[in-house]
Amino acid sequence: MKSRIYQVTVAADAPVMKLKDAAQNAGLLPFDGSEKSDLSPKKSFEVVHESRVVDPKSFWFLAPGVLVYPEAMIGEDVYESPYYSWAYDVELLSMVSETDHFWAMNTTQVFPHPNTGYVFNLKYNYPLFRLEGEAKTDLFCLEGQESTGDELLVNYRQYGLSGLTFEEFWVG
Repeated sequence: MKSRIYQVTVAADAPVMKLKDAAQNAGLLPFDGSEKSDLSPKKSFEVVHESRVVDPKSFWFLAPGVLVYPEAMIGEDVYESPYYSWAYDVELLSMVSETDHFWAMNTTQVFPHPNTGYVFNLKYNYPLFRLEGEAKTDLFCLEGQESTGDELLVNYRQYGLSGLTFEEFWVG
């Protein structure tokens, strides 16, 4: 099987949230590959949304460069959920609204562009990453790793999730 890189974006019809107090959370935006966890180490970032019902299988839009999902997407057994593979090498940021808890996946991994001849070691898990030479808020995932259960796209399909789009970017 050839390895493929997909550009990952939040779908246009995904539910939307925003920071409750943008001034208080200065520095959080943009999500450009820089670490954010030290901005709010003792409490969650506060967000607001207009959705009355939170679909436990849908990703949300907060800003370009970050994937946000409701805590309910994980369920009670993290080993029987996508969390186990997604939590690898991403910075998980806690987000809370008045009624719900969310997690934001902020990746700080940046790899050389595949057009430079860089070859991914397919034995390792790369759930989400950025590529040199592309916009800093662009997110990518890899298909074709030895352990397919660790792939973002495989988990997205397996668990019947929604709210993201995957556009083929590169085939190796």
